[in-house]
Amino acid sequence: MSRVLRDGTPYSHGFRRLRAESLDVRPRGCDSGLMSLETWWSAVQPDTRDWIVAHNGEPLPLEVVEDITRVSGPVDPGAWWVADRGPDGLELTDAAVDWVETVANGEAPPEP
Repeated sequence: MSRVLRDGTPYSHGFRRLRAESLDVRPRGCDSGLMSLETWWSAVQPDTRDWIVAHNGEPLPLEVVEDITRVSGPVDPGAWWVADRGPDGLELTDAAVDWVETVANGEAPPEP
């Protein structure tokens, strides 16, 4: 069964943008032990991975961040893969965008 948004829109279309003030994040510099991108990647829903690959480099919508936090806990803003909490949502670093592209191409990703 396909996942749908609250308004009935299919999960893979019409994502709403996550507002920065609604992010569940920990203060910079904390040693939270939260999962890194290379760890949570295989634990999130396939639709989440598909969206990140298809929209690589775009801010992450609420549904994507919710799935990440479902498996990893709150997002650590100091993590190597977190660039910013912009007005359109959580953004990936250039290194994370490259990591996603490498994995999407079936190649072994570099160490972060």
